[in-house]
Amino acid sequence: MANAPDGFVQVEADSSALPYLSYSRVNRYLLCPEQYRLYYVEGMRPAVPPASLEFGSAVHRSLAAHFTAGKDPVAVFTAYWANFQEAGLRYSYRETWDSLNERGQRLLAKFVEEELPRIRNVEACEKPFELMVSNMDTPLVGVIDLVAEVDGERCVVDFKTAAQKYQDYEVALSDQLTAYHLAVPSVSDFALCVLVKTKEPRIDWYRAERNGEDLVAFLAKSRYVGQAIHAGPSTRGPANGAPGANSCLFASTGERPAPKGRGECRFDSSEPVYVIYWLLRCHAVLVNRSRPRVERCYARANGSS
Repeated sequence: MANAPDGFVQVEADSSALPYLSYSRVNRYLLCPEQYRLYYVEGMRPAVPPASLEFGSAVHRSLAAHFTAGKDPVAVFTAYWANFQEAGLRYSYRETWDSLNERGQRLLAKFVEEELPRIRNVEACEKPFELMVSNMDTPLVGVIDLVAEVDGERCVVDFKTAAQKYQDYEVALSDQLTAYHLAVPSVSDFALCVLVKTKEPRIDWYRAERNGEDLVAFLAKSRYVGQAIHAGPSTRGPANGAPGANSCLFASTGERPAPKGRGECRFDSSEPVYVIYWLLRCHAVLVNRSRPRVERCYARANGSS
């Protein structure tokens, strides 16, 4: 096990074998194989966690406490966030503990007043799932935030916090919602409920549907990633131009060879995961383009006509 570089701490990590797959694991590996290894295998974590991560966890915990136990989400948030007042979190520009405390309280109060009446007949909250897929050796696991009726329609809901509004393409191409559809195939309506922590709090709903092609594409990505991880540890980082190539937390830790600096490592184009990376990159840049355009990019990268 590697020693933690400056700015990082080491927690108990997984063994080198892959115990399970999840949306988060697949997404992190596609972003950067080396980041995956350091995070999941070596157990590297930033010594000073970002405030946005803890804020999101506090909001998520507060909503879960309401739907599972009927507690006041504002009160739950206030009590939980108080634990971080002296914690030395890493805040972004213009954010402080006080400003996030105020925004969290206002966001959740807004949710209770305006959004909660839309939600009825809660079936499940924080529902774990584990799926064995026929062409995968590793189970696919996850936790669904909420299954309930929203505006009279049975819906799977995933709660998010964000600094700005989501783009429509982020919802249309969300693998997380696709994984949820695999777990709850009887539901056809899926939604992201995004609590935006702007000065004037806002809550946006993004509805989406998933079809058979979406499921097949996600399972293909998951299978390729599982095979790549089982094949052995990687020392490759994000390819030039990849999301995170210049912002990977692990890019400059000295844990992987980088003769020309961060972002210089490239995927091996002979590996299946390279194809999936290019699909991911197409998804990221085609903000206002149609799904057929994305599919053509995938076909081209895969060498098919």
